[in-house]
Amino acid sequence: MAYTPTFSQGVKFIKIARVDDQGKDNTLSLQELNSIRIDYSDTDIIEYPITSISKYDTYFLFGVLPTNTTSSTDNQVLNYRFSASFYTGDTLIPAGSSKSIPQDTGGSYSVSYNNLNYFTASTGQYTLGNLPNIPITFIVSASITGSGGGSGNSILYLNSSLRGNINSGSTFLNPSGSAILGEINFVSKENFLKFQFEKLQLLLYLNIFE
Repeated sequence: MAYTPTFSQGVKFIKIARVDDQGKDNTLSLQELNSIRIDYSDTDIIEYPITSISKYDTYFLFGVLPTNTTSSTDNQVLNYRFSASFYTGDTLIPAGSSKSIPQDTGGSYSVSYNNLNYFTASTGQYTLGNLPNIPITFIVSASITGSGGGSGNSILYLNSSLRGNINSGSTFLNPSGSAILGEINFVSKENFLKFQFEKLQLLLYLNIFE
C-alpha cells in the first residue's frame, strides 16, 4: 500500500523584525518570548507556543506549534502592480536642484494599471495601504533631454516618506550639439514587511557643468 504523507495545517513559523516601525530595537524582549498572540480579523486572538527561535541580522524567525484554529483572511498575497509614466515637457529644472515629480514640475502621471489604487497620479506617490507580506519590486527609468552645450550628471531617487532615499540610479549627461542627453534605469527590490502607509515617489536631481 502506497504511503500517503499528511501535513499539519496552520501557522508554523512567524517572522518578526528586530527593529519596529518606530525605530525601537526589541531584540532583548523578542529573544525571551515563550509564545506569540495574533489578533486575526476573523478568528479573534490566537496564541502560538514557541518551539524554536532563530536569530538573524534584522529579524527573528520563530517556530511555533500549529493550533487547530487558523486564519487565511490576513495572509492573502495581493497584486501590488501598477504602471505609470510622466512627461515634463519644457519644464525648467535648474542645474544643481532636486525636484519632486510631478509636484515641482507640474502635470500629472498617466496611469495604465493601478490594481489596488495605491498610486495617486496627481502627487506621484505610491502609498502602501496595508502591511505587505511579500517583497515589492520597483522598475524605474527616465530619459532626460536638456538644452545647452554643457555636460553633467543626473540622479533619480526612489524616496520613502519614512526612510528617505532608499535606492537610486544615475547617468552622465553627454553633450550632443545644443542638447544634453541621458538615460537612467534601475531596479529596486524592497521589503516592506514592517511598514504600512509608507509613501514612495521619485526625486530627480540634476547637476550641469559648464
